[in-house]
Amino acid sequence: MRGRRPSGVEYVDKLAGSQGAKQRLKLVLATLSGERRVQDVCRELGLSEPRFHQLREELLSAALARAEPQPAGRKPRPTGPEHERLVELTEQLAAQEVELQAARARAEIALILPGRTAAATPEAPPPTPPEAAAPPVAAGPAGEKKIRRPKRRRRR
Repeated sequence: MRGRRPSGVEYVDKLAGSQGAKQRLKLVLATLSGERRVQDVCRELGLSEPRFHQLREELLSAALARAEPQPAGRKPRPTGPEHERLVELTEQLAAQEVELQAARARAEIALILPGRTAAATPEAPPPTPPEAAAPPVAAGPAGEKKIRRPKRRRRR
């Protein structure tokens, strides 16, 4: 015979996958080609004959499904209102997850620092220090506002 030798079950060794899966596939192919008997393979794999036939049918069905003709080129990207809605909902979910993480962090901080977190919330204005507070204002004659100054204490 001239040319290349035909590939047999040894071709399975070149495929990506676990050794156990490769061994099962080799044995199934060997039964299909008539090299091995089903009873011997079942004994080697530790399977019953009905389970072996089920396994063989699953493997052949998967191979047949992959052999179906496919249109050339890339698969089209999903477009339309459903896809746009899906993208919108995904973005909303991501934003809500960020808000949830922030709320959890605030709750954790509130547990650690109970007295300081009330002023740190965005709703409440930050407290002003006493030295930066404006002096009290009193109304003078003709409705003018006078600034009250603290009285000085004299030294004795």
